Formats: sequence, C-alpha cells, structure tokens
Amino acid sequence: MKSLNKFCLLLSILLALGLSFGACSGDDADPGTDGGTDAGLEDGAAGTDENVVVDDELSWLAPTYLDTTEETVGSVALAVHAGGEYEAAWNESQADGDELIMGRSYDGTDWNNPVAITLPVFSCDEPVVGFGSGGRAVLLYVQAGVGGMSVFGNSSDGQDAWGEVVELQSEPNRIPGALDMGGPVGVWNLGGTGGVDVWSVAHAGANWTTAVLVGASSMDGDHPRVAANNGGDGMAVWSTGTEIWAAKVNNGDQWDTPVAIQTGSVEVMDAEVAVDTDGNAVAVWRWAGSGSYYIKAATYTPEGGWGESERISTGGRAAGSEPVVAMDASGRAMVAWDENDGGSRWIFASRFIPGSGWSSPYSISREAKDANDPAISMNSNGKVVVVWEQEVGDTVDVWSARYLPEPGGWMPAEPIYTDDGWDAHTPKVALDEAGQGVAVWNVNGPETTFGVMAAALQ
Repeated sequence: MKSLNKFCLLLSILLALGLSFGACSGDDADPGTDGGTDAGLEDGAAGTDENVVVDDELSWLAPTYLDTTEETVGSVALAVHAGGEYEAAWNESQADGDELIMGRSYDGTDWNNPVAITLPVFSCDEPVVGFGSGGRAVLLYVQAGVGGMSVFGNSSDGQDAWGEVVELQSEPNRIPGALDMGGPVGVWNLGGTGGVDVWSVAHAGANWTTAVLVGASSMDGDHPRVAANNGGDGMAVWSTGTEIWAAKVNNGDQWDTPVAIQTGSVEVMDAEVAVDTDGNAVAVWRWAGSGSYYIKAATYTPEGGWGESERISTGGRAAGSEPVVAMDASGRAMVAWDENDGGSRWIFASRFIPGSGWSSPYSISREAKDANDPAISMNSNGKVVVVWEQEVGDTVDVWSARYLPEPGGWMPAEPIYTDDGWDAHTPKVALDEAGQGVAVWNVNGPETTFGVMAAALQ
C-alpha cells in the first residue's frame, strides 16, 4: 500500500507539471502527411475541475467603453509592447465613409481618447496592429485606393503621434485580404485572376520595406498568419486547400523558401503560428480527417527544422475549429480551440513542453452552452490568458481562463463581461511581461447601437 501511495503521489506531481503520457508514434509514419501521429491522450471531460489552481493576485477590472456609435464598427485588433503599452484599432462606418480608429493605453486602464487616423473613405477594413523597434506601433489595413483595393500602413513615433498613411501595395483587379501582423512584419493574400499569392511587408526603423511575394506566385495561399519578434525574425504559415506551408523570415523582409509541413488529400485550413526568442516555432491548423475536423500541430527548431505533425484534439469529440497558439521564452506553447461534443461547443487547451510533447486536451470553458472564437496570449514566463465568446442565456458574453506555470494549472473560467441587453463578439487579449493584460471586444446592443470595450487584468 505504501508503494502504491508513493506511485500515486509521483504521478500527481508529474501531471501537475504538465507532462504528457501518450503512445509513441510509429517510425513508419510519414512526416506531414494526412496521417501524422496522435498525441495519444484522452481528452479532459468538459466542465470538470481537474488541474484547477487558485491565484488571488490578479483580477479583471470592470469593462469600459472605448467607443460607442450608431454606426457599424468592425472587429477590433490589439497588440502589446514589452513595456506594457497597448494599441487597439478598429474601423467605423460613418455616413460619409469609413474611418480607422486608434486607441492607446500605457497601463491597461486609462485609454486615450480614440482618434481617427484616416479621413473618411469608401472602404477601410481589416486593421491589424503590432510593434517594431523603438516601441513604434505599426498598423496595416485595406483601403480603397486609386486602382482599387490597396494595402496601407502607418506607424507611430514611439510616443503618441501617428505618421502619414503610406500605400504599400496596389494592383488593379486584385483584392488583398486576410491581413495579419506579428511584431513589425505583416502578411496578406492577394486574390484575382491566376490564383492567390501571399505577400509581406515590414516596418524597419522608421520606414516600410517594399512589399514582396512570399514563395511562388499563384500558390492559392489562404489565411496567411505570421509571428515575429521586434527585430523581424519569425515564421509565416498558410494553407493551400490540402497542404500547410511555412516560410521563415529574417530581418523582416528576407524570406526563406517555403516548405510544406502538411501534405495529403484532405482539407486543411485556419493555420496559426507562434515563435519564441530563440527561433523555435509551433504551427497549428484544422484538419479534416477521420470523418470530422481535428486540430493538428507541428513544431520547428532552428537545428532540426519542422517535425512530424500530430493530432492534438482527440477521441470522443469532433468538429474542432478556430485554433490559436502562443509561446513563451522557453519554447513552451499553449494551443486553444473550440470543439463540439454533439450538444454544445467548448473551449479546449493543450500545452506543449519541449522534450515532453503535448498534454491531454483540457476543457477550460464551463458553461453548457456554445463557446466560440478563442483568442490567446502568453508572456515570456509562461503565463497564459485565453478569452472567448460564451453564450449565457439569451446573450453572448466574454469569458476568460488563465494558466499559471507555477504551480502549474488552469484557474477556473470566469466572465469578463456580461450584459443582458448586449452581445459581445471577437474578443482579443494581450498579456505583458508582468502577467497583467488587456482584453478588447466588440459589442452590439438594442436599437442598432455598436461599441468597442476593454477590460484590464491587474
């Protein structure tokens, strides 16, 4: 009996540290093919309280409005600088055209009065925001230009002032979309006759680089995503229908030849990527295999390149979607996604530890109604915040869960925003080096009222 108790104690300690116990993948599995490997782990039961930890040092403050209007408001974008500065961006439709609105906070609570940094134009959409060298906030968006829809950029001076709008790419009869930004590096796809290309631009010093084609033309690149440090070193990923491709970037605009990290004959989509300070990367995507959709992942090291893909959503549930991923400075990663159990959608998460692999998927949402659209942030010390849309009663709220690397586990899910008369959409979150953070989201209420809200974790 004493030996059994010692074994159980040891097992409990290892599980608390987040180590995974799964079946080893076979040597004959083809890297990056439809099969890949499974993480080999049973998924945690939705709504259980395993691995729940308690931390009373931080809490979410009451939400505040950044903007309210009777005009349509687009999805809000968010980024955080290592020094704790937050930038939020969204577009707002006015009677005389669209405007791009920026809001800034230096502590997560006090936001400056949001300002329009563009004049009203016919169309202004898809803002994405990041940070480059010298604390400069950088911004990309799509706007109606002289020859059609164009990609525009702007940057701050590292303080409060924004510069002049710059047109970065414009090609007649071609439409840019699916913009993303990691650090000072931006990517998008450019559609039109002949296929869909993946393009990139970077902000270096005080100027924008020339837009460049990433990889071969007409790759049909869909949903490009990029992650990079402030110096412009990072990784981009995208899907081409049945393949996932990745390309490494150095200094913002020096791209390596893209490589396929998932091949086969089944549909793949919604690729996302994260990088750490040493150049390691983790990519995740949605994979249509075994009669449903699952979440797969692959890891990259500068020494060994891309490894074999693994299925990290497992077993008794299906229809996994909307994966998001983040990394810390030690190469540890966290992935979150929503998954259907046949009755409701839940938010699941899995943790990656170099040398140990992926943990068992664990349900971090708690309400027995649909949870959707997760967003994630992880600081260099391994603290994680996930936010998502949560149906409660007849409204849609914003909920959150936090992972603490010490002692190792998830805090109970909690609501950030609830309002019987308003619905929340597309939440975003950013965490600073101190473990404090900000969440932002869109709201719509009665009588066609729209808004943007924020809440601070302090």
